[in-house]
Amino acid sequence: MKGFLRTGAVILTLSIIPYAQSVISIPFNLDESALPIIEVNINGRDGEFMLDSGSQFAFHFTQEFMRQVPNLQYRKEKARSTDLTGQVFLNDQFRFHHVYVNGMSFENVEGVSLTPWGLTLLPDGKRPEHMVIGLGLFWQKVLMIDYQQRTFTVANQLSELDIDQNEWLSLPLTLSEEGIVMDMVQGNKSYKMLLDTGASVSMLWRNNVNGTGNGISCKEIIAEWDNNNCEATQIHIKHATPGKFNVNALVIKGNFDHMEADGVLGTPFLQQHQVLIDFPHHQLMVRSLEPR
Repeated sequence: MKGFLRTGAVILTLSIIPYAQSVISIPFNLDESALPIIEVNINGRDGEFMLDSGSQFAFHFTQEFMRQVPNLQYRKEKARSTDLTGQVFLNDQFRFHHVYVNGMSFENVEGVSLTPWGLTLLPDGKRPEHMVIGLGLFWQKVLMIDYQQRTFTVANQLSELDIDQNEWLSLPLTLSEEGIVMDMVQGNKSYKMLLDTGASVSMLWRNNVNGTGNGISCKEIIAEWDNNNCEATQIHIKHATPGKFNVNALVIKGNFDHMEADGVLGTPFLQQHQVLIDFPHHQLMVRSLEPR
């Protein structure tokens, strides 16, 4: 009898494990703050998430979702993190040895409980309150970000994606504790910028900018802003031809000494460029898009 029950349990377990997908395409919409919102299934539970490449964790779940999703394992230690404002957060920590997201298998990923974070620029701005999927989910995958088609594509290997690599600018994948770092330039000045899908605009910290540089109108970035109280500039990807990989960025005053990076590349950059993050081969690929 014991042998029969054990065999039955194995058959039942195998029957509920989905066939693992090697490539998944996840559509997204931009919310009122121009941040990407996706709907995905995690171990059989549906949820709505913001995809934030500025987060090192795989997941930021509400306490309710943490109680509902199967196979989540709590950890005793609290996770400490800091956002752009310098605010420090201590959150509950959990992990999955194995998790399925829209049928794709991910292993050994970590998450934390959700606390809204971030820098708001407009007076009535609010911190995003969606649950979050972060960069930490994709450490062993290839992630293609396409704002023109409004899709995130995830693959196990680059060869599984139908792309012409000759059309892409290939860069080394540089990672820091703050996220993916891209080298940008303006004249002879270089900047370390974070690729951040969780940022509505691209920003440079004022203390790191020499002079006004290539000044542009702030209204090209945020129509509601007054140029009298605002500064903006233009930079481009290092080792790339100026003009093809230009980025308009707000120059933000404030204390950002807690940040190693000089700024962030947000939604406007991603609307003009496809980005492919190839973790297995440690490369970052960028393709300039023609405006629609």
